[in-house]
Amino acid sequence: MKVLLVCGVFDDSNPRPSGYMNKFKKSLDEHFCDITMINGGKFSDLPEIIQTVKDYDIVFWFVDVDNSNEKIRNVKEINPKCMLVTTKRNDNGKYEFKELINRALLQKSNLVCEFRKDHDGIIHMRVFDPLGVIWCDFTSDIQTGVNALCERLLFLTTVKRQGTIGINEEKEVPDNPEFYKLIRDYAEIFHNLINPAEGVQRFLGNASFRCLRGFPSFRHGDIIYVSKRNVNKKYIDKEGFIATYMDENENIYYYGQNKPSVDTPIQLRLYKILPDVNYMLHAHVYIKDAPFTQTPIPCGGLEEVEEIMKALKKIGKTSNISINLIGHGSIILAKDLSYMKDINYIQRPIPEILDKTK
Repeated sequence: MKVLLVCGVFDDSNPRPSGYMNKFKKSLDEHFCDITMINGGKFSDLPEIIQTVKDYDIVFWFVDVDNSNEKIRNVKEINPKCMLVTTKRNDNGKYEFKELINRALLQKSNLVCEFRKDHDGIIHMRVFDPLGVIWCDFTSDIQTGVNALCERLLFLTTVKRQGTIGINEEKEVPDNPEFYKLIRDYAEIFHNLINPAEGVQRFLGNASFRCLRGFPSFRHGDIIYVSKRNVNKKYIDKEGFIATYMDENENIYYYGQNKPSVDTPIQLRLYKILPDVNYMLHAHVYIKDAPFTQTPIPCGGLEEVEEIMKALKKIGKTSNISINLIGHGSIILAKDLSYMKDINYIQRPIPEILDKTK
């Protein structure tokens, strides 16, 4: 894998390399053999430097620029498929954790390194992801922090994802007012439990339901209606859903101009495996007393299907069941809409420390 580390101070009048980042890079050398490092430089060179991220599999974008300058950090726009690690200096806990989460979400970071300098000038490092899971709590030992960072990062590179294919035609979404109202009501509960930073909707999850024509058999061409990507669930109605389907080769298609939720490939597979399930609701909070999956999988990771099926096998049920997705959130798999009412959602601890597990 090709790795790019861009760090240090970028300033046209006073560019400065970072001594700490030189040590950081030495620790990275224990895990990667092909690292390109750019440590400090002219701010005016950054627009050209950031264009080079398209040539790398993993990008550490640790650029330090003066607040008076434009923030150049659109790495994922240039290379959506790269693994992106960003950073935030947070001496004395100046920024709340939810602010750091918001920043990570906006930058589409896969992992974040938070650095704090104590009164003795010692720098402490913490590693977390955009769902608030801490993979290494504050440590002053660079190698310890980098080892935890790379362990999770390398795991993320193995996670399978699937894109969706647009069909340039519209398909009407059926009216389902009871389900839509239920989602709106729960979205308000999710928001109150999480209290995310302004503008963050990702924590409110997604929802889907089956086209009941032809139920209970699942045939090629059956339609699943999935909530749109980044739609605000607190106001969702039929216009917030998109018709989707999975063909016999497990390609995922959607109708219209708006993409469905990133979890669509997971949910369509679950609908195929579980013909009794008619409704799903995924959120980034936990459900009280629900069983847990074993391995924390990021949003959109196809491995979550296997994790959910393992949990269902232990329970011995295939519908009207709730599952907690460890380090992620929860999902309801319902045959009957009545089952989805009065679910006892609880706050997922944020930050949530899972440094003992992958």
